Amino acid sequence: MKFSFVCFWVLCFLCANVSSQSIQPILKTKFDYKLKESSGLVFTKHGLWSFNDGKSASIYRIDTTTGTILQEVKMANTSFIDAEAIAKDDQYLYIEDAGNNDGHRKDLKIVRIRLTDIDTSLKVQTVFAEEIKFNYPEQTGFSGDKKDNNFDCESMIATKDSLYLFTKRRGDYQSSIYVLPKNPGTVQAHLAGTFNVKGLVTDAALSPNGKYLVLIGYQKGHYNSFIWIFHQFKKDHFFEGENKLLLLNEKNDTWQTEGITFLNDSSLFISCESTEDHSASLYFLNAKTIK
Repeated sequence: MKFSFVCFWVLCFLCANVSSQSIQPILKTKFDYKLKESSGLVFTKHGLWSFNDGKSASIYRIDTTTGTILQEVKMANTSFIDAEAIAKDDQYLYIEDAGNNDGHRKDLKIVRIRLTDIDTSLKVQTVFAEEIKFNYPEQTGFSGDKKDNNFDCESMIATKDSLYLFTKRRGDYQSSIYVLPKNPGTVQAHLAGTFNVKGLVTDAALSPNGKYLVLIGYQKGHYNSFIWIFHQFKKDHFFEGENKLLLLNEKNDTWQTEGITFLNDSSLFISCESTEDHSASLYFLNAKTIK
């Protein structure tokens, strides 16, 4: 039964004329026990950062060899409901508190902290955060069923003067791009495109050279993880260029892949949360996967 399910899923992609290949990421390390729900990744000049899915207003700098936590940075003046993504630019780290499983939330926000405020000599540090509050203009109802909700979001990138959110649409297994400014305040997110990922998107990353966008996700139930790679796009029209699908982990087990980031222009880190089949861990993909 499991084998048949995997084959059916792969066949669906092939029948849809999608260019795809199967790969197996390299396990780097298991995470520290304090980081059981790594829900996003970002790589900065300070190192690799992640955080736990949920309400904790802390992020963690991680040793990529041992998985140990090198530093905890707390945000003193904000709180989270369901933090799900992290991104960076040259000045800030951005943490997205827009997890919205049931589609009922009206308090979506992104917080930012200055990279220059981070002191890597400290094991634990508290910093000041600024908030960007937003809503989706297309969401007019807040009392629907979870299975039909198209306004959850766990994926974000930061580039130039904007933030880009990639939604996790349970109603049709597509993903929409929403754009909003980086500046603190209250704004409406602008719908900028939709792509049929045929699954649930859980994180996004843009390569340092700006040529590759990747989306990671899985099928319902945390099965059949995948990565979409977009390239040859113009400006921020990410879904209008060429694309390729990577199928991860062909075994039909629960692998909750939730984080992805570029180490450099052609290498990636991936993280997963703890499930009955996998420990919370860090994985690596080399250059051959995105060329």
